[in-house]
Amino acid sequence: MPCLRRCNLLALGVGGVLISPESINAAPENRKMVGSMFVCEAESLEELVFVSSNDIIYLIREIHQSETES
Repeated sequence: MPCLRRCNLLALGVGGVLISPESINAAPENRKMVGSMFVCEAESLEELVFVSSNDIIYLIREIHQSETES
């Protein structure tokens, strides 16, 4: 991943999707993703902002929002 090589990200601990409370017991095809998260360690806040703003889920959300606002 190029964005991780650009900064000194020390460790990516865990990450994954966040689903709505209604989705917990729902069938997989009926689950609704409401976000994503990851826990990591870096040398600075700026590095974390860079990595998170280049996350594929973040980028897809930004594209989707700009298309729906047009």
